[in-house]
Amino acid sequence: ANILRTAAIPTIVYVSVLLCVGIPGNALVAYVYTSWRRSPSRLVIIALAVFDLVNCLFTIPTEIYFILNIYLDPNPILCKVTRFFTFSMNNASSFVLLFIAVDRFKRIYKPLKPPFSNRITKTMIGISFAVAFIFSWPSLLIYGRQTFNIPLSNDTCIRVRTCLIDDDVKTSIYPLLFNIILTAGTILIDIIMISVYAYIGSRSIKAIRETNRFFPKFAFNTNDTMDFSVEYSQEAHDPIIVNRKHSQNYKKNSTATLSNDIHSKFDSLDRKGSTVTIISTKRGHSAKSSIQKADRKGRRQMLKSTFMLFLVTVLFIGSFIPYCALVFIRYSRPTYYPELSSAGKATYNVFLRSYMMSSALNPVIYSFLSSKFRKQCHRIGRKIFCFGQYQ
Repeated sequence: ANILRTAAIPTIVYVSVLLCVGIPGNALVAYVYTSWRRSPSRLVIIALAVFDLVNCLFTIPTEIYFILNIYLDPNPILCKVTRFFTFSMNNASSFVLLFIAVDRFKRIYKPLKPPFSNRITKTMIGISFAVAFIFSWPSLLIYGRQTFNIPLSNDTCIRVRTCLIDDDVKTSIYPLLFNIILTAGTILIDIIMISVYAYIGSRSIKAIRETNRFFPKFAFNTNDTMDFSVEYSQEAHDPIIVNRKHSQNYKKNSTATLSNDIHSKFDSLDRKGSTVTIISTKRGHSAKSSIQKADRKGRRQMLKSTFMLFLVTVLFIGSFIPYCALVFIRYSRPTYYPELSSAGKATYNVFLRSYMMSSALNPVIYSFLSSKFRKQCHRIGRKIFCFGQYQ
């Protein structure tokens, strides 16, 4: 028992850190994003936070219990239920991340069509949850008590039981089929999400380059004046024509300039044609339209939220790679784990639970990339920890 506990210390430390980060982090995410105006992205983040919070409140603590009591006979009901919840929450997160990737793809590929509504997003989250349960229910039959021997240094061995594939079905084909289906589904979803975000990234880079080419930066000096007119389409609300006219000697390769003593003013405004002519601008001010600024701001916000959800997806995919690799090794070499040294067993147990990382670290991504979320968390922290100062 002492040998097994010593080998389990790194795993307990790793899982405990995830527990301490995941519970308050996901609770904050769920609370803060619920208080904001609903949008498809925020609904997805709330759903992911709820799934991760269930893992942190139930799956991780029971995992710590099984690690500490590996030499005892595990409760088979608790083992089945915790594995079922683990598979269900992770599968639901996978389907939800796939949905938001499709939503982002739709926004880029067909920008003129309306995005998914909040109602559709809620429906898809519910469907993801139901499909996850359908794919996860075999774990209630497959998992339970598994007995295996761990060799010791004096040519003896210790027999232990742990929460794994049940002894009654260990030699059957059902555990293998279950893991093949889950692994194949995970790989398929991962390939789709990687392809979608790769397309989004390439289109976003191309759009930024085209915008910068269409709206060149203007450099100003004090040599002459310039007329700047921008014509807008009422239906598309986008800049259509940009004309520059110099009131004095204009040279083909010269730099657009402004006079020192001319103040900002509008000379004419044609409301019917939605044409705005700017006769002059204060020296040093950029000649940009308000619609252009709004368009760029909206694009930056969408790209920022897309990048944040992309990092959540990368973390989710990356956290499952070590787990899937060890599961493959475990099925191909049943004697792999018993033959490991104490350090090898400790490393094995840590990487076998790598998938738990995504349940705890998503709030860290939100806090780094969302200044609004950081500010709200700061306010909540001040209310909690500084409450006593106002009594």
